[in-house]
Amino acid sequence: MASNPKTFRRFVRHSWLSITIFVLLVVGIIYSAWEITERYKQSPDFGGIVTLRQGDLGLDFNGETMQLTRSMIVKTLSDPKILLPVAKKYGWNEPYGELVKRIEIKERLSSQRSFSILVNTMNAERSILVARALALAFLGEYQKLWEVRNKKNLSLCEKKIDTLQTEIHELKNTRHIMRENRELIPLTTEVEMAAVNNQLVEAQKQFMTAYGAYIAKLEDKRSEMQLQYNLAKQVYTSNDARLQSLKMQLDEITRLSRDLGEKMISQKPDLYKMTIRPRKITGLPSDIQYFYDNIQTLQRLKLTMMIDSIIEEKMKNLEEERRKKDTVERLIETHSSDVFIREVEI
Repeated sequence: MASNPKTFRRFVRHSWLSITIFVLLVVGIIYSAWEITERYKQSPDFGGIVTLRQGDLGLDFNGETMQLTRSMIVKTLSDPKILLPVAKKYGWNEPYGELVKRIEIKERLSSQRSFSILVNTMNAERSILVARALALAFLGEYQKLWEVRNKKNLSLCEKKIDTLQTEIHELKNTRHIMRENRELIPLTTEVEMAAVNNQLVEAQKQFMTAYGAYIAKLEDKRSEMQLQYNLAKQVYTSNDARLQSLKMQLDEITRLSRDLGEKMISQKPDLYKMTIRPRKITGLPSDIQYFYDNIQTLQRLKLTMMIDSIIEEKMKNLEEERRKKDTVERLIETHSSDVFIREVEI
């Protein structure tokens, strides 16, 4: 009898363990079944897929090119003015909120910007039709924005073409003058160009340092004269010759400083442009004038060495701008853009 309680307790203990394992197993099965049910409780996917892709047409206008984005597509296709008419046309009778839920936009891995429009109307044939209709509706809205933006770009492109044509014409005339004057120096090594560039940088530094020191000296002198005049006013009357002399000196140095600033603004000295006809400046001390003239001499020398390559580069830029202009004009005339429907899938 003594062993019976032990046997009973052992039996109970093993039974509870078995029951616990059984319960956990049942719970796991129920959870898995619930998860599967939740995942597949909707009707089978009868979706249609249409892919939009933005082609690389090389139409970068200083960062002004429109970029196709997921948010742009979502915003357009979620617009009731776009979505509801399409749904009504193809008999897709769902509340607006449900319509939006059954449209998904996914970005695709591609070298070009590419997005898939996935629509599930619970009917495979209708899903394809709706997906394509929405894609076409988006293209229509995108085209309007693209056309407005690129009409502005087209105007900028035309101005740039005119500018390049003028620059090329002037450079060719300059080359002709240099050739007649036997000034052309063909660039043979990078060492030669590096030497000229180093001399040019040094000359620019010399000019800026000397000019800055000259302006600072004028300002210091004017400040000192202003201080002397202010002190003299406290001592002498307004009719005193010494006060009047200080006033004349102060006015003169103030005028000189003002005139120099205005002259520099009007003359617009250019330290960085290669040209055969540099801007002349006057009114500076001879040492500062020498530094400026030296810069222009080096710029002219650099131009004689590089003019052929500069003209060649300008010609390439001109051809590229003409290509962009022709492409934009063609797309506008045909009411197209750089986004198109790439493929339709089931």
